Amino acid sequence: MADVVGIAHFDIDKIFSPRFNEKKYPFSLELKNISKIDKAAKLTIISIKSNSKITKEILKKLPRLKAIITRTVGVNHIDLKLCKKTGIAVYHVPDYGAFAIAEHVFAMLLSQTRKIIPLGKETKAGRFSWKNGQGFTLKGKTLGVIGVGKTGKEVIKIAKGFQMKLIGFDKVKDNIFAHQNNFKYVPLNELLSKADIISINIPLIKDTRHLINEQKIKIMKLNYRKY
Repeated sequence: MADVVGIAHFDIDKIFSPRFNEKKYPFSLELKNISKIDKAAKLTIISIKSNSKITKEILKKLPRLKAIITRTVGVNHIDLKLCKKTGIAVYHVPDYGAFAIAEHVFAMLLSQTRKIIPLGKETKAGRFSWKNGQGFTLKGKTLGVIGVGKTGKEVIKIAKGFQMKLIGFDKVKDNIFAHQNNFKYVPLNELLSKADIISINIPLIKDTRHLINEQKIKIMKLNYRKY
C-alpha cells in the first residue's frame, strides 16, 4: 500500500488556522522544533514562512520531502541549491501583497517627510512648534525606484498620485509600463544623484548584497539630509 502523503504547515496562527486543513503548527520549522513535529520523517510537502530555515540539517530530518511552499515573496531562508540537487520543488508567491508593501513604503515615507512620529510625541506632551514640524512635500520631488518589479511598479503608481517625478533602475526593463506611467529607466549612479527620495524594492540575494554601499551613498543628493 502506498504511503499517505504527509503535509504540514508551519507558522500558522489562530487567524489563519481555519484556512488550512492539514497538520498545522504555530511554530517555525527549525532544528529546535523538530521533536515537536508528528512523524517528521514522513512529511512530503510542507508550507512555511520566512522564520523557518530550510538548511541541510533540516532536510536530513525530512528524508521524504518532495515540495516546499513558502508563503512569502523571498526565498533566501531556503537552501535552493541543495533542494535542486535533491529534487525538492520550491514554490513561492512572487506577487504576494505587492500593493500592500507599496502602501507601507508610502506610510514610512510620509511618516519621515512630515515628521509624524516626533510631532505626535510633541502633541501628546502638550507642545507644538511649527519650526519643529517643518518637513517637505512630495509634489515635484524625484522618486528613484530601485527594482521596478511588482512592488516597484505599485510604488510608482502611488507616487503618481503625489505628483512626483519618477526614475527607475532595473536590469530588466518594462518599457511599456514606463511609457504608460511617464517614467524613465536610468543607470543606478544617475538615479542616486538625481533622486530626492529612493525606494529600494529588490530581494536580498548574492547579486544585490551591498548594492548600496558607502561609495554609492556618497553619490546621493544631500538636499534633504537633515530630515
